[in-house]
Amino acid sequence: TGAKVRGIEFSLLQRCAAHVGSLTDVNEAYWAGQMAVRYAVEGKTDYMVAFERAEGPEYKCDIKLINLTDVANTEKKIPREWINKEGNGVTKEYIDYALPLIQGESKPPLEDGLPRFAKLKKVLAKK
Repeated sequence: TGAKVRGIEFSLLQRCAAHVGSLTDVNEAYWAGQMAVRYAVEGKTDYMVAFERAEGPEYKCDIKLINLTDVANTEKKIPREWINKEGNGVTKEYIDYALPLIQGESKPPLEDGLPRFAKLKKVLAKK
């Protein structure tokens, strides 16, 4: 068609537009942060907090710890069967998997039309 295209890395957009994240995403990010602090205070190091999704039609997940040596320098790709034959779209199975992740609307507080983010104090945890 002669149309010019440009690829954009989605992670950049996600970092720049956190104020439009889904409520599911915001809640899970908060939960992951809480658990990471709890595990750190318990003395657990060299782990990553991860979500493990339960089987079934209803979206549920739980937190688990994964050893960093098991995930460092690895990537988890979308299964090929979730990409259509033409390679230019996704299947219903992918949509069924992903749709629960974008449910709910996050409404962060605004200040002068801009999202207001928390200002954190550096507080050291007691050992």
